[in-house]
Amino acid sequence: MMEMKQLQYFVMSVDTGSLSKAADMLYTTQPHVSMTISKLEKSLGVCLLKRSKKGVEMTPEGELVYEQARRILKDMQVIQQVQRSVRSEVFSLSSMPSNLLAGLFADFYREEQNLQARYLEGTLEMVLHQVTHRRVELGFIFVSEFQKNAVDRMLEQRHLEFCKLKDTRLVLFAGPGNPYYDRESVTKAELQKIRFVQNLEEGIPLFQHPGNLKEKLVDSQFFYRGVEVCSDHAMTQLLLKTDLGNISCLMDEKKRKDGRIHRIELEDCSVKVCCGYIKRVGRELSGCGKRYIEYVKRGLE
Repeated sequence: MMEMKQLQYFVMSVDTGSLSKAADMLYTTQPHVSMTISKLEKSLGVCLLKRSKKGVEMTPEGELVYEQARRILKDMQVIQQVQRSVRSEVFSLSSMPSNLLAGLFADFYREEQNLQARYLEGTLEMVLHQVTHRRVELGFIFVSEFQKNAVDRMLEQRHLEFCKLKDTRLVLFAGPGNPYYDRESVTKAELQKIRFVQNLEEGIPLFQHPGNLKEKLVDSQFFYRGVEVCSDHAMTQLLLKTDLGNISCLMDEKKRKDGRIHRIELEDCSVKVCCGYIKRVGRELSGCGKRYIEYVKRGLE
């Protein structure tokens, strides 16, 4: 007899493209996932997955079962959460670290009624992963000119689409201990003389590219002398209490400790950064998702 767990293991294996990755997501072992799917195949009398060293791929029969299995699991989730759904709307999103976006989310939540929400922060790779695997409905990312081609390929491979919200540019943020604190602008040459606190990056750096040294703002050796964080609180405290600087965009410095963190322009930096959101291709946003996008658009004006 077919079991719900068998469908869950099958769908997770397809979504991750690997039995071992599915096992990690399901907090079990790869042999157990393989055995459970084999039982499903035996009960249905068809082969659902082609297994190889590179991962798993659906057979034509598997594609038919996958679509139905997803519907069944979704319906079961709705049934299990019906009481909670009656009481509140469910909304989830993920974002690269941004004080401004976090503030907009807090303001939106304050105005909404009966909202059950999830707000996650992480690197570009983490945000893409969370949207791809349906952990969240929306993902907010920043993409510089250095990253665009690579990010476009990543989105296409994961069946995601990017919707632009605002073009911005990189600036230096500094606290009272930074030597450029009272400056209105700094040059690339001057940036080489200070240390930095930067948000953790994986894969493709936001504003440095080894193939385009002319536009490199700061040599990588200077970042190794600084601090990497994945926390807005840590970023704020380090800027306020040390001489570290931060190069980023869309940071609402007016809300940071009564304006004690200053925004300083970069004189000879032409790198543009685009802020936008990603969602799954063909996926219509929920009512709450649509309202939130409109709220963010107004907040970024």
